[in-house]
Amino acid sequence: MITICAVAASLMIVGYLAAAEKWSGGADASSLLVIRGGRLIDGTGSPPLDNAVVVIANGKIRSVFPEGQGSVPSGAKVIDASGRTLMPGLIDAHVHLVIGSAGPALSTQEYMPDRVLHDFRAYLYWGVTTVRSAGDTTDTILRLRDNERSGVIIGPHLLAVGPTITCEGGHPARFLPPPIAAEATRQLKDRPEVRLDVKAVVEALAAQKVDMIKVVYDGGSQWARFPKLPLELLKAVVEEAHRNGLRVSVHTWILSDLKDAIRAGVDGVEHGATDALDMEAVQLLRDRGVFYCPTLTVIESNARSLKEVDGVLARDDVRSTVSAVVRDGLAKHQGYAFDMKRDRDLMNYFSAALRTCEQNVRLASKNGVKIVLGTDAGEPMVFHGLAAHDELRLLVASGISPMDAIVAGTRTAAEYLGGANEFGTIEAGKRADILIVDGNPLDDIGATKNIWQVIKGGLVVDRGRLLN
Repeated sequence: MITICAVAASLMIVGYLAAAEKWSGGADASSLLVIRGGRLIDGTGSPPLDNAVVVIANGKIRSVFPEGQGSVPSGAKVIDASGRTLMPGLIDAHVHLVIGSAGPALSTQEYMPDRVLHDFRAYLYWGVTTVRSAGDTTDTILRLRDNERSGVIIGPHLLAVGPTITCEGGHPARFLPPPIAAEATRQLKDRPEVRLDVKAVVEALAAQKVDMIKVVYDGGSQWARFPKLPLELLKAVVEEAHRNGLRVSVHTWILSDLKDAIRAGVDGVEHGATDALDMEAVQLLRDRGVFYCPTLTVIESNARSLKEVDGVLARDDVRSTVSAVVRDGLAKHQGYAFDMKRDRDLMNYFSAALRTCEQNVRLASKNGVKIVLGTDAGEPMVFHGLAAHDELRLLVASGISPMDAIVAGTRTAAEYLGGANEFGTIEAGKRADILIVDGNPLDDIGATKNIWQVIKGGLVVDRGRLLN
């Protein structure tokens, strides 16, 4: 799902990002850093380790051991995490930074560079050290990714699919103005030479070094019908992407489409199904090793009443970290998301869908399906950074353990994104992306929000600077 963008202002961001100043905060990446004394949840699903020591050098984890069972380099900077919990930085595998503002699409200010960069930094503020853009204007998101990787701007590690591949007039192109749709989607026409079109589209994206391919295979629901990519075209995209060494994620919304997508060979399904999974679907997901990213947060957002929206907007965490332009827009109760909330039948549908999706997560997890944390941040009321903690809460509310929820937002998400050898767990050789929180998330998953420090690539993040 992608926010309706009524402006083309986001296209201005490319030039803005090129002129951004290089961030110079924090210690030099080559200096030694030691974290000691805390409870370690390493992201692998292993039991926590008390009084852990983590040694970091050159942005990577050099060693992990219990206090007293390894050497601590002399002269290293030491962080005393006694009484606190260490865990890997969170990963949000489904966000829309540019074409989704988490607002109601009422103002061009929602799509200006200041808002985009604010939300990009908000991820780090909330301990989300890696995100994947699951569909944005191509040049803008790839420039944002490259500038983060080169150190020109500060934010989480960013992976990007670039544009979303869909059919002509399909989701999300049908919701977007033509200039934005041209940048944020690639629309395939069903014609005899379509395989040549697929080859050209995928090879062009591979040449731009996108990190994955994203496809929409969704024809809507009883509330709205729209064109859907033919199954043969979905298969062609998957084959061509895999030939180019790219993984494929697919947006689905109903059970039959989810099954078709799995049989077509996709690597992950996102949103999944708002109707109940059956055992055939669960077995397909498990046996073919397909990742399942349920994005419960956006379903909950759709199901919230107007009164509940106002309650969320009044929360201190929202008031202090969500951009004012987004909050002010949402407070007006205008835009397509609020039009839906005035339709009682539609609200009943979303409430039922949330309960069904939670049951789906419980069934899938119980049967060994790989669950991934993703939020669809950028949708109205699905706030960048903060939503990752909402997704953890909803995963646990679905019936899976806090440990399994954390693994979904760390190791499994890294596996889904093809980066498990580099990040996602606190193990020797991995990137030093670490979240230190007060409390124990295994007792109360809400403790992940009690952030004391964030470390990205071995650097301690100055959270106080991020959103000023």
